[in-house]
Amino acid sequence: MIKKLLYIFLLSITLHAAAYNLSDYEALKKTNKCEGCNLSDVDLSSLTLKNIDLTASNLSNAIFSNTNLERSKLDDVIMTSSNFYKANLRNVTLKRARLDDSNLIDSDLSNAIMINASMRNSDLENAILDSAILSNANINNSNIRMASLVKSNLTNILLRGSDISLSDFSQADITNGDLSLLIAINTNFFESTLLNAH
Repeated sequence: MIKKLLYIFLLSITLHAAAYNLSDYEALKKTNKCEGCNLSDVDLSSLTLKNIDLTASNLSNAIFSNTNLERSKLDDVIMTSSNFYKANLRNVTLKRARLDDSNLIDSDLSNAIMINASMRNSDLENAILDSAILSNANINNSNIRMASLVKSNLTNILLRGSDISLSDFSQADITNGDLSLLIAINTNFFESTLLNAH
């Protein structure tokens, strides 16, 4: 009985470790491009992956902590429950990307284009999103404490139930944003546009 339980345990670990498609991973390493790939559960932490194209790929539960993804194309990706702790995501495109339940603590998303992206229930504490475009993004029920969103385009954003305390939204455009049930203690809205925000 013990041998059978040990076999089942080892098999489950092996299956989890090999959740991503090995040929997709090899293609990414060789060409810096892998559209529509399955890289779920892959660990790409502390790598330099500038200018990669992972359009429409599955990166759920992937680990990108301390990874440099600057100027990468990540449109239409599924990145739910992924770890981007201290990742460099400057100038990336994440249009229609799904990053729900992800860790983006201390990440740099300056100048990122995240139109129609979803980051519900995510942790963006101390993240930098200066001059990012997050129009029509859904960041409901997220931790955005001590983040910087200076000069960001947040038109039609959904921030319902999020905590943005101690964050800097100066000169941000939050026109038509949903700010209901928001926690905003000592948040900086200097020269922000809040027209029709509710």
